Amino acid sequence: MGYYTRFDFEVRTPVTRERAEQIVNRLNTIIGWEDCFELADSEDTTLSTWSLETNGVMKWYDWEEDMSQLANEFPDVEFRLEGNGEDEGDWWVALFKGKREQIKYCSPPSDEWED
Repeated sequence: MGYYTRFDFEVRTPVTRERAEQIVNRLNTIIGWEDCFELADSEDTTLSTWSLETNGVMKWYDWEEDMSQLANEFPDVEFRLEGNGEDEGDWWVALFKGKREQIKYCSPPSDEWED
């Protein structure tokens, strides 16, 4: 059992593909899962934002602690992690850079009209 969340991860600081690969490899090591995250396919070697993909939903209970560690190891790089949990309304966006972090709990976007 457990609680599943869909995670979307971005490297928001312009870095080379090589550095982005170092970051994703380190993140996978911190989490303890090989190939949990991988870089989205791109022919570019330098992008302003790198997106990482997962294999769908997953259980990652220590995401905040793990992301803080990653941000401390790459203090000049800004990270964005978005989570969408299995419970309705469980949606948040977190930013990390060095020792700074900000987490905002949000309402999921809706394409329905409000009365």
